[in-house]
Amino acid sequence: MFKNILLVTDNAIHSLHAAREAGNMARAMNASQFCVAIIYPPIPRFLGETMVESVAIARITESEATAQAMCKELGHLPCKVDVEILEGSNHAIPDLCETRHFDLIAMAAPSLGTFAHLFHSDLTEKVVHKAKCPVLVVR
Repeated sequence: MFKNILLVTDNAIHSLHAAREAGNMARAMNASQFCVAIIYPPIPRFLGETMVESVAIARITESEATAQAMCKELGHLPCKVDVEILEGSNHAIPDLCETRHFDLIAMAAPSLGTFAHLFHSDLTEKVVHKAKCPVLVVR
């Protein structure tokens, strides 16, 4: 049913549980395509070229560690695991999903409390509303 799975993470620790569940689903469905998408908020360009470059390099280093942790949690899958690093907007994940023809997006539920939720943008909520395929939200 779901052969092409996209796992989305924002580097939060609760994303590891989503990785385990997505890995279980990929094995059960004998997935043919699996991708871990690590998403970051846009880097403000007003910081200047040097600072933007420093932040980008730090994100790449952090993403390598995140990708290793996610792959460890996924376990052995019936397909190769790709990793994408994205600078986020409301459309980054749904656009990747359409471009790469994923038929399921898996991601962790936000860990924000009710009060904090009022002040923070919720990536999960945005993806659920904009995606054209099912979204598995793991708590």
